[in-house]
Amino acid sequence: MDKQKILMVIGSLRRQSLNRQLAEAGAELLKDQAEVSVLDYTRLPFINPDMEFPVPDEVQKIRDQISGVDGVWIFFPEYNYSYPGALKNLLDWISRPTAQGAPRTTAVSSEKPVTYSSVSGSASGMKALEKMYDLLKKIHMDIMEEPVVSIREPKTTDGKLELSEEEKGRLKEQAEAFLQFIKEKNERKNK
Repeated sequence: MDKQKILMVIGSLRRQSLNRQLAEAGAELLKDQAEVSVLDYTRLPFINPDMEFPVPDEVQKIRDQISGVDGVWIFFPEYNYSYPGALKNLLDWISRPTAQGAPRTTAVSSEKPVTYSSVSGSASGMKALEKMYDLLKKIHMDIMEEPVVSIREPKTTDGKLELSEEEKGRLKEQAEAFLQFIKEKNERKNK
């Protein structure tokens, strides 16, 4: 059987953000069981209905990447009790129909399996996690509701994320649960 394809989406655009480091730890856990890639959406234009049709090349490239994977794992910080604006822009673009006049169900987000994790400050990103759930539901993604890893006030040394054994265990649990979630969805689809 082919390995599942997982696309990591990192909500912080900082090159060595703590959420990027958490995504790298997640990718390491998946490496023997899945093909993992990281989405680069740094050149994505701001969503603008005047630009939707024909869709900009960069948007089409991202839609193609998302269409070609079995699941999406989003890692993001909490900014002012919400998720980052660049991440919202990405999710807005992938939630739009793929052709003028087409139903929203043609969007690449529709029914795509998704999970998410967060490294944040003292509130553990709880507000952002709640808002992310609501947004993913709105854009019709197939959300794995639990387990979800949220790391509060992470331990770092020289900007490097240091996960405790308990945090590593929770991340491993989420990774394994997500693979199983995708597998079960594929089995239901193929019946």
